[in-house]
Amino acid sequence: MIFLVNQGKTWAQERAGNFLWSPQLDKAGHQNAGYVLMQNVKKGDYILHNKGGKIAAISVAKDDCYTAVQPKEVRDNSGEYKWDDNGFRIDTEYFDFSTPLLTAHLAQWAKLHHHKDSCFQIDGKLKLRYLCNIAEEDARYIINEALKTETNANVKAILYDAINAFALDVDIYDEDDSEAIEALISSQDGIERYSGHLKKSQSMTTTGGSTKEKPKRDPQIAANALSNAKYKCEYDSSDKTFLRKKRLMQLFILQVLRQLANQLQSQWNIMTTISMVH
Repeated sequence: MIFLVNQGKTWAQERAGNFLWSPQLDKAGHQNAGYVLMQNVKKGDYILHNKGGKIAAISVAKDDCYTAVQPKEVRDNSGEYKWDDNGFRIDTEYFDFSTPLLTAHLAQWAKLHHHKDSCFQIDGKLKLRYLCNIAEEDARYIINEALKTETNANVKAILYDAINAFALDVDIYDEDDSEAIEALISSQDGIERYSGHLKKSQSMTTTGGSTKEKPKRDPQIAANALSNAKYKCEYDSSDKTFLRKKRLMQLFILQVLRQLANQLQSQWNIMTTISMVH
């Protein structure tokens, strides 16, 4: 998921320490939507950082949000406004933009594409709360605007990862993988029936200069899935176009990466379909 945080007087301390911190309750002792939302941030989530009217960075959560007392550096620089010491903390890795985005330049677009549950108000200005949800359309717009001026390759890779976080991993197998799958099917070498048990942990890899890990596809597991499906589309077994073995088969992952990070390349989580189903 992607969030947006509004950091004012705490930006310098949180940026230097690579974290976000909020109190659990506001000054009046009440719950605050921007603070409560902190608990929704999980390891691997992305956070866009607004610093005084400029979206200046994106960060990646290193771990799930956890309860933590107010950091000394935040307390010492809070001025007259004293927060409660009991709070929520997210440890992150920051990636600063080469050219921060002025939120004022985003306002007109945000007014025309308003989403009730996103970070923008109906007038296009950002909501006055610490942490905000951000609609996919808004996140894509902001990230694409940042990519137009970003010069750092590492930051660009993180921005592309953030955009791709909205999508399922549904890439087709490449030509080499497809040939290996067809060879295994033709020889029936090592073809296994479903056991319902994961026999080995999921191997991970990165592609295309991206830093985000994704499951490494296994031709043997793909061949097993095709054989167990009797080379038919599991959505519509009567579809004759899928009965030809000598064509590139598409095997689509059914579960979201973050929910089944170590089980995606299990036969239980692979379905054989023709491309038209997708």
